[in-house]
Amino acid sequence: MVIPTPFVAATMKDLAELLRPGDQVLVSCTKGILNDTLETVNEILERVLPTAFHPRLSYLSGPSFAIEVAKELPTAVTIAAKDENVGIYVQSMLSTAKFRCYRTTDVVGLELGGSLKNVLAIACGISDGVGFGHNARAALITRGNNEIVRLALEKGANPHTMGGLAGVGGLVLTG
Repeated sequence: MVIPTPFVAATMKDLAELLRPGDQVLVSCTKGILNDTLETVNEILERVLPTAFHPRLSYLSGPSFAIEVAKELPTAVTIAAKDENVGIYVQSMLSTAKFRCYRTTDVVGLELGGSLKNVLAIACGISDGVGFGHNARAALITRGNNEIVRLALEKGANPHTMGGLAGVGGLVLTG
């Protein structure tokens, strides 16, 4: 599933009747936090989808530009699913010799790492645009990452997730 975050709830409400919890999984590649409610994609999906489908939800995030994936350049990402068996299944379905999927049960860390790094990337772009140089960029990334990790840990994320592909990995690519 790749849907802009503001449209996840309405789109998935419309599609909910097509979901079969027993034999389907949903892999969300959507990153973001709703401006008005501050809900993550997982929180939105758990609000609008039937409870029986919640264990079948999974999320993909990490340092990956779509063009490089399409060119089959080596890529590593993380799959998060609260149900470890769902994570193992999605990992086995998506992994190839050039597209390596690691997995975690830390949905919170994966989502916050994937979403909040974009704010930091904008700050880095502004810093670059006004000519502040590499020193300022390094300080922004380092201090910004500390804030992301602090917030994620407060929300229950695993520190290992924040130091992995979905956290630092995405930050390195985007920042």
